[in-house]
Amino acid sequence: MTVAVKPPINNSAHLFTDSLLTDTVSWIHITGSLVADSAYQFLMIGNFFDDANTDTMMFDQDEGGYYYIDDVCVSTDSLFNQTWTSIPEVLINPQVNVFPNPFTSQLKICSTDIINELYVFDMLGNSISTMIGLNSRNVIYSANELGVTVNGIYLVSVQTSNGQKTYLKVFYLNQ
Repeated sequence: MTVAVKPPINNSAHLFTDSLLTDTVSWIHITGSLVADSAYQFLMIGNFFDDANTDTMMFDQDEGGYYYIDDVCVSTDSLFNQTWTSIPEVLINPQVNVFPNPFTSQLKICSTDIINELYVFDMLGNSISTMIGLNSRNVIYSANELGVTVNGIYLVSVQTSNGQKTYLKVFYLNQ
């Protein structure tokens, strides 16, 4: 008879903080670097602490928490970072807001300027929907109106009356 034994959890991390991430609105930038000390074949990102060494926080929502991981580089040379796995960074206009994010049924987009055009793209760059001539500071669309049917990350492009384009990453979770 063979008994499978779970390997022990060593409760260590190459990137670590002892403070909880409590911001539920903004993105939080976490950065670091790991130089392999042997011939690793895989990179794993996550929480690998046991329950006794993991702290959690409950919020008033039942949707849970989500992490979006972007700009991961794997290279054989620690001084050369060419193999980026991300989409290009775009400056975010603080005058354009989208909520809730993630959304399940409706997405609201608000701007201090008049919203003229709205485009939705999937993460492969395919155009999902186009709305032109909106002329409103606040727009609300259902997932079906946006053409969003599959859970995932979408890019929303908003063009306002001053000609400025803002790109927003939104998460759709069909429940």
